[in-house]
Amino acid sequence: MTANSVMKGVIRHALPAVLFCAASVPAFAATPTVSIDVKNVTVKELLHTIEANSKYTFAYADDDISSGKRVTIKASDRSIASIVAEAIPGAKVNINGNKIVITRDNAADTKEADKASARRKISGKVLDEAGEPVIGATVTVKGTKEAVATDFDGNFSLNVASTRPTLVVSYVGYKPEEKQLVSGESSISFTIQPQATMLDDVVVVGYGVQNKRDVTTSITSIKAEDFAKTPTSDFRDAMAAKMPGVQVLSLGGQPDGNVSIRIRGIQSATSGNDPLYVIDGVPSDARAFANIESSDIESLEVLKDASAAAIYGSRGSCGVVIITTKRGKEEKPTISYDGQVGWSNVSKKIDMLDAYEFATMFKEARDGAYLSQTPGASIGDPYDSRPSSYQRVNPIIQAYLDDRTGTLTNTDWQDEIFRTAISTKHALSVSGKTPSVRYYVGGSYLYREGTIIGSDFERFSARANIDGTRGKLKYGISFSPSYSQTNYVSADAQYSDDGVIACALQSAPIFPVYNRDGSYNQDMNCI
Repeated sequence: MTANSVMKGVIRHALPAVLFCAASVPAFAATPTVSIDVKNVTVKELLHTIEANSKYTFAYADDDISSGKRVTIKASDRSIASIVAEAIPGAKVNINGNKIVITRDNAADTKEADKASARRKISGKVLDEAGEPVIGATVTVKGTKEAVATDFDGNFSLNVASTRPTLVVSYVGYKPEEKQLVSGESSISFTIQPQATMLDDVVVVGYGVQNKRDVTTSITSIKAEDFAKTPTSDFRDAMAAKMPGVQVLSLGGQPDGNVSIRIRGIQSATSGNDPLYVIDGVPSDARAFANIESSDIESLEVLKDASAAAIYGSRGSCGVVIITTKRGKEEKPTISYDGQVGWSNVSKKIDMLDAYEFATMFKEARDGAYLSQTPGASIGDPYDSRPSSYQRVNPIIQAYLDDRTGTLTNTDWQDEIFRTAISTKHALSVSGKTPSVRYYVGGSYLYREGTIIGSDFERFSARANIDGTRGKLKYGISFSPSYSQTNYVSADAQYSDDGVIACALQSAPIFPVYNRDGSYNQDMNCI
């Protein structure tokens, strides 16, 4: 039965029924609803989802809905018109049967235009701590994406909508600075201060710039505070075990610190394997590197990969060690003192025979030679009757064999050449800055005894770093003299006539160090 026939039947039977059915007729033009659940979709994707979950289709111009906005809507049996209004503020929705037409609200566009015309222009200038213009600093309206960069003279200008906007200035190597404008203020200036730690964010490699997180495998660094945490008189000892791929080896144990640095191992069998040392931008050798005072170091970086050759050429093929020394920072003069006292000794000596054990072994060796070379010989044969001198036992050896008191000379020659070595260091520096000059001046004294008696190392060093400006002229002076003196004792050779350690290990413990008159005993070959 059709709707018309139902209504006719109702009219025929009762008037109240006519009124009831007449009130229900508009239900066929009820507001369209839909149930959807979408997350972070574009407006066009939202409309397609509504079409897929209802019998309605949309008609619109792309310019009226393409705002780049993304929406998240969860609705159950909700009006399609309200969903469209939420996704496209200011849109007009016209429903014609199963077709929904979306058009742009020109009045809303007019309001946006009026709002844009109400924006005001703000101009200003960004200067550094020396009063020089900062080129390329970023000026941002806080809380928005509106930003502009300063020009060659440090000037900037931008349009803001807020009556009291907050501007933020940022620049690599400087602390961010922000200021809030008062109502009606149209110009402002900034003075930004250096911040050395921000330089960790950017690393210059070759002919470009990379984020530090992208090159952490090829660059390692140690800061001044890392050296301060390691109480050692030689800063190179503080590098050990702190820099992956960098080996720090002490060779020979001499008090002047014969330290070898290898980056990623030995790379050449015929050429040198030492890295290139660059101190404050000046290529230097290992001697200049060794004479640096640890309290003067601001940072130390190691370029480990072959890409260092892109900056320093073939000299950087074995790696590059870059040292940056301290410079003046604080407004008021800062005086620093670093004093250290330390000691060192031989951690383990080689176990050797004492005098009585030596005498026993000596006799057994001489008797063995006699028995092996003389047929029919007996170990009890008198020493005087033996044909060769190396088959006889010296009377001094026999005295040790017969002694039961244990009071004869028993010299430990390692104790006679080794000692507990004392080292001291004193470093004094003063740094600061004035409106036109930054300065850092320091001096240090180092004295280090060697664990071998008679060896020591003494060093006097000074450093002066001065940076200044005079108008548009910038200048800098770095001065770092040093004087060192080493008392060297040959200890590395393997034979007794070349090295004191080998000589001590081969000396018989039955001889004293000094004669009765106090002179050194040098006649130790009488047996």
